[in-house]
Amino acid sequence: MVHEFYIYGKLVKGSNSLFLVLVPKTDSPQKVEEYRPISLIGCIYKVVAKVLANRLLSVLLNGSPSSEFGVGRGLRQGDPLAPFLFLIVAEGFHALMAKAVESQVFVGYKAGQEAVLVSHLQYADDTLVIGEASLQNIWAIKAIFQLFEVVAGLKVNFHKSKLYGINVDRELLDGMALFLNCTVGSLPFSYLGLPIGANPILLKTWDPVISKVQKRLSKWKGKNLSFGGRSVLLKSVLHSIPIYYLSFFKAPTGIITRLESLFRRFLWGLLIDKGRLWNRVLASLYGNIHVRERDEVGKGSNWWVDLWRIDKENGWFASRCNKVVRDGTYTFFWQEAWCGPTAFCVKYERLFSIATNKDATIDDLRVTVDGDEVWNWSWRRNLFQWEGELLQQLQVDIDFLHLQQGVNDHWVWSASKDGQYSVRSAYNVIVNKDIFGEFPLYNYLWSKFLPSKVSGFTWRSMLNKLPTKQNLIKRGILQAGGGFCIWCGHDLGTVSHLFFECPFAYCIWMLCLNWFGIKSVLHNSCHLRLAQFVSLPICSSVDRLRWSTVWMTVLWSLWIARNEAIFSDKVILHSNLLELIQLRSWKWLKAKDLSFQYPYSSWVGSPTVCLNFLDI
Repeated sequence: MVHEFYIYGKLVKGSNSLFLVLVPKTDSPQKVEEYRPISLIGCIYKVVAKVLANRLLSVLLNGSPSSEFGVGRGLRQGDPLAPFLFLIVAEGFHALMAKAVESQVFVGYKAGQEAVLVSHLQYADDTLVIGEASLQNIWAIKAIFQLFEVVAGLKVNFHKSKLYGINVDRELLDGMALFLNCTVGSLPFSYLGLPIGANPILLKTWDPVISKVQKRLSKWKGKNLSFGGRSVLLKSVLHSIPIYYLSFFKAPTGIITRLESLFRRFLWGLLIDKGRLWNRVLASLYGNIHVRERDEVGKGSNWWVDLWRIDKENGWFASRCNKVVRDGTYTFFWQEAWCGPTAFCVKYERLFSIATNKDATIDDLRVTVDGDEVWNWSWRRNLFQWEGELLQQLQVDIDFLHLQQGVNDHWVWSASKDGQYSVRSAYNVIVNKDIFGEFPLYNYLWSKFLPSKVSGFTWRSMLNKLPTKQNLIKRGILQAGGGFCIWCGHDLGTVSHLFFECPFAYCIWMLCLNWFGIKSVLHNSCHLRLAQFVSLPICSSVDRLRWSTVWMTVLWSLWIARNEAIFSDKVILHSNLLELIQLRSWKWLKAKDLSFQYPYSSWVGSPTVCLNFLDI
């Protein structure tokens, strides 16, 4: 059409034709003014209008548009060719600098132990020239910039450029900046988002990272996010913010602690509702959760009682606290496990029963006779022959001991290499298999085949942290008389009753097992039920992980059905809920597992085939 216009000087007839639509402004329009006219213009008219409009440009000068002018050569902003053309130009500047360094016109800086010569760094349109503080280098930079402007047709913006000096006299630096027609900058300065010349040990160096995390947190509405949603944002967004800084600088311990505090408070909702129950609990135990005053430190600190309660379960804490004997003054010989994992009062119970000094320390039993250290045993009677053999065995066990006078005995934490206790080492001990057993339940709990909200929900259910009626009654949110099960109306809404003991929930579990052709007696606790459930089939570890998805789906579906029954008065049949479980589990496996390519009909009809069960 444009070609024909330039040949004949005429447009096609009907190019300016359009349809006019009258949209009523009121419910019952009576006049023309009560209609809003909208013209439906054809594409030919739009093309012509664009051609005519785009041939001229106008510039806003102090808010007032200038007269239009025609567009000549050049690339528009956003043109896909612009970055490639700029790289070609930047390569020309690199060639000029390399030639200047090669001919020793410009002297760069030798960095590192290997004395690598660095003269300039380029990234997009940011260029950093590095060299010795000499007049020769300043003249060389001036000449290179002028030559670059002539060859490339570009202008260097010296008003946006800065000259930095390290251990350079201020007057000399000012003179160089005046010669280059730029300003003098001060360290640290930002280059590619990093503070060049800053001390990473100082906390203020990390203020941009902290403020960026806080700014991101302020934009998120945590109340509208589930626990799983917050965990996804934490792992995918917040954890990636400080990575760029950490790839260049080693962060101080205070910064790591501050970041972890922000992450954990966001995950557990402490940044969402400052008046929630958990905040009040922490405030009552440890004072203000945000700023701890000096006189408040230590108030309500029952840390030793807490350790005793934790250790009471299986002795994981005490078993890793070992006594190192030096002078033997503060170590009980019989009653402390200073030589091996077992105390002598247990290992040699017979000898301990006839000893007269049961509370003696090692130093009390060790005496020097004629310059030699010997053991001073004290028995309430003469030893029998077999008791003497026990004593000989005991002396073999302690024959290695050599006391060091003047050096006190001390405790060491065997779970760390340096013997010092740390939270990290204790955490590694707790999550070790010898504590939780050989069956890794939590590997199934945080399965990659599940949405994060479902994993978080299941984890909370295993900790009994769900807002069930029993828990709400404990918190004083519900009255004691209104906490019965929504389905059966007999028992309190506990986690075990809601998911396992209620007749409605039990029927759902039986339907799911029948779906897979399994018959089994089920436990009524989350931990035991999950352990039993995942151990039923004989299959590979990946298929067992898929199989655990069904267990999580049943819990999630029961919880959703329970909430709909309470808040929306929706009654769901057993068969309908089973269909929802089948659909949800299939959709999650289909979306999360690329190797799971079975159609929905196969999943419903032959689930054991889809999960490659060998025997049920």
